[in-house]
Amino acid sequence: MMLFRIILVTIAISISNNLFAQCAGQQSFTLNPQPTNNTYSPGTVVTVCYTMTGWNGTGFGSNWLEGFDLNLGPGWTSVIPSAAPINCSNAGQWIWVANTVTSSSTGITVGPGWFYEGPAGPVDGNPGNDWGDFGTNCSWSFCFQLIATQQCTPQNLLIQITAGADGTWGSWGINGCPTVPFNIFNGTINGSTVLTSPISHN
Repeated sequence: MMLFRIILVTIAISISNNLFAQCAGQQSFTLNPQPTNNTYSPGTVVTVCYTMTGWNGTGFGSNWLEGFDLNLGPGWTSVIPSAAPINCSNAGQWIWVANTVTSSSTGITVGPGWFYEGPAGPVDGNPGNDWGDFGTNCSWSFCFQLIATQQCTPQNLLIQITAGADGTWGSWGINGCPTVPFNIFNGTINGSTVLTSPISHN
């Protein structure tokens, strides 16, 4: 009876680990300048640099890395990308999508962000209808600039990056990788009183 129970627990743990396994590798980031008391002043230009090392999706339905989705709070007025991540595979390329990408397999829509175009599928500027970047031990890095709103109300300045698989955001037929947002920042605009020089009424 005890052996049967141990087997059941082992099976349950294995199923749970497969259901909730994260395909993304080790993630890190830098913010420049750093926030003050979890806030940024209105109009601040912030450079965000992100790196992910490793990708575990090939073990979950042969999912390859399709892209990096940015989830930004309403306090950011614009996002300006810099250099694209470096390819891990030999074919295809990373492209910046300023609006959204829709998967031809799942119908899920994400964006803005960096997404992989190719290597299987049409080269048409739509990463949602092809496969992702193949690799397990690669390192993908990119930076972008965000500009905080000029308004002094304490608007949200959330920054999240989610690494997603081609079975979720591309054309691959197996949606085996959960999308787990990586939290970079969750602060607000510094809504304290703006200091101005004395006004003369003469």
